[in-house]
Parts: sequence; structure tokens; C-alpha cells
Amino acid sequence: MAGALVAGCGDDAPSPSPATSTTATTTTTTPPPPTTFPPEQADAIRDAVRNVMEDRDIGASFFLVRNLLQAPVDPNWARFNVAPTPGNETVVDYEFGVAHFDGSRWTVVALGMEDAGCTADVPPEVQASLHLGCTPA
Repeated sequence: MAGALVAGCGDDAPSPSPATSTTATTTTTTPPPPTTFPPEQADAIRDAVRNVMEDRDIGASFFLVRNLLQAPVDPNWARFNVAPTPGNETVVDYEFGVAHFDGSRWTVVALGMEDAGCTADVPPEVQASLHLGCTPA
């Protein structure tokens, strides 16, 4: 049965009209989570990180590059973590960074602690899609 008729008890007064209300709806778009980086390019990113670490006089045996994630809004951006190898915790800090592919090679544009990647070097939409936790200016 498509509908139902409800009989009122008591008086024959018409039923009140349903109240209408208008509310503003704000739609926020949350970017999809970063995805695992394609293996064929992961080595190139690791090499770029090794170059930065060597500039700090830290050899490749002292750290690992982990958790390579690709920005869903632009695959030419990646996030990664640097962690010390066992026994090297006093030499290497746990850090994270951002790398960019310029069409010919990967370069590290940020490497550090809390706000790495929260600079003008990394576009705001990339910061958001990599979940860097940057506060909009």
C-alpha cells in the first residue's frame, strides 16, 4: 500500500502545515589519502634523500627512507619518512620530508620535523593531500 490515512481523534481542525526551515550547508572536500608510491620511482626518491643526508655528512648506512606516499592531487609530489637504522638513534632523527619531480629528476624540497613541507615550496593543495598538517596562512 503506497500511503496510509490516519484518522485524527477529537476535533476536525486541519492539521498544521509542516514547518520548513532553510539551513546553509557547507561542503568541505577532503582529499583522498596519499597512496603508496610506485616502486619504479621509489628508488629515485630514495637517492634524492640520500644526497641530502650525505650533505649533512650522514651516510646511507645510518638511516632508512620509508613510507613513500604519492600526493593524490599531483603524482609529481611525494611524502616520505627518514628513520635511523638500529643503533643510530643518536645520529639520525626521525624526520619526514617532501620530494618533487620536475620532469627529469626527484629533489627533496623539505626535510625536517613538525612543519616540513609547510612552505611556499609546496603548493597548499599538495600539502593538504599529503596530510602534512600545515596551517593555512
